[in-house]
Amino acid sequence: MKKILLASALMIHQINSNAQDVHFTQYTPSITLNPAITGTYIGNQRLFTAVKQQQNEGLNNNKTFVLQAESKFLHKKDSAANGINLGIAVISDKFLDGIVKGNYVMASVSHHVNLEADGRQTLGLGFSAGYGNRRVNLSGISFENQFQVDAFNMNLPSGENVLSNLKSYLSVGAGAIYRYQNRLKQTSAEIGLAAFHLNKPKQSFLKDDLQTIPLRFSAQAAIKKGFDNDVSLTFTNIFQSQAGMQYFQTGLAFSHLLGDKKDYALGIGAFYSTNSIWSGIITTQIKKFDIGISYGSSFKAQYQAAYLSNMLELSLMTRL
Repeated sequence: MKKILLASALMIHQINSNAQDVHFTQYTPSITLNPAITGTYIGNQRLFTAVKQQQNEGLNNNKTFVLQAESKFLHKKDSAANGINLGIAVISDKFLDGIVKGNYVMASVSHHVNLEADGRQTLGLGFSAGYGNRRVNLSGISFENQFQVDAFNMNLPSGENVLSNLKSYLSVGAGAIYRYQNRLKQTSAEIGLAAFHLNKPKQSFLKDDLQTIPLRFSAQAAIKKGFDNDVSLTFTNIFQSQAGMQYFQTGLAFSHLLGDKKDYALGIGAFYSTNSIWSGIITTQIKKFDIGISYGSSFKAQYQAAYLSNMLELSLMTRL
């Protein structure tokens, strides 16, 4: 029975993994969303990390972790254009309570140019290259080959090594981003487009050379408006499409600057995404550190049963 359940789970996971790559609830500067995002900040370096825990009642638990670092080269001070930006991200994903695990390393490079002399408008291009692998952890799972008389002997070989010997793959991506900032009007905006798995890397649990990771298209847009009372509103949107499935997220966030130097801030926001998931977020800025905590849930019917899905996400970002 467990073998049947595992085979079914792997089939479902293969469909899901082909349908959507890893994504986060918060509108974060992740190069997994668009490699052209690399270097879009004030400062020389940026560090970013996030972890998402998803609990599905009656189904399984998933956990995703990302650690990202960026650095600028050949830049003028406090400039986001006319230089070279490098980034690297490490992503870990656990599915089905850790039975299926994935690890991914992505490197990115971008270049941004000023479209106006005052630097209010910039256009950036970015490219990424990644190395990934996905494997199945068979420890703790019993198979018919391990059955002896009236019990399973977990010390015996399972005979299912083909499931855990999934080959690693290389993937390339590219993206562009347009950014606008008017300090006098306290207004900024950005819009970006990206595509991943342009080389259609091969990957299959069953060693099917014809099965590849489908192209993933990504788009993001945001607009931020500040007011004279140190209050700002930010409207964000994310859209991703892969293998005929779409993911959409829209949200609105409120932030209030604090302190004499305006280097502290508190914020709240709400997001709505595909599968009727509502999420709330609380953010805080402490000088050069940004912290975000979001929680979301959805309630849906599946296979004539109702399931509650909860998600908790934590993020931390700093600029140097």
